[in-house]
Amino acid sequence: MPIELATEKYLYNPKVSRDWHLPCDIKSHNGEWLWSSIDWRNYSWFSRMSPGVRGHESEYLFGDYARGIPNDIHSLIIIECNRYDDDGHSHNWLWVKEILEKEELQDYQQYKWLQQYIDDPEHTKMVFFFDN
Repeated sequence: MPIELATEKYLYNPKVSRDWHLPCDIKSHNGEWLWSSIDWRNYSWFSRMSPGVRGHESEYLFGDYARGIPNDIHSLIIIECNRYDDDGHSHNWLWVKEILEKEELQDYQQYKWLQQYIDDPEHTKMVFFFDN
């Protein structure tokens, strides 16, 4: 997805957070709170998203190594990565489509959130890192 389209579509979308967390409090059309059950410190999920993070490297589902930060991302993400300096580690990115293709992830709330709210998983990157 071109950065201009992603910015237009997601930058001010209240369902998307830009602080490295999936949103935890979303109201449905009838005012009911959704997604409050997401475990933000789900180390099992972390170990599958980036090798060696809170788990054994063999739990990583997307190849042999973390991909780093892609070159074609919004400058706000680069600024956020730089802000963490040496405290940020295991930088990675995945196509949302890659995540949704993994049967091993289907029971995670994060997977269900991506499945429900990302309209174009084939062209949407999830960029992330972890902090100390």
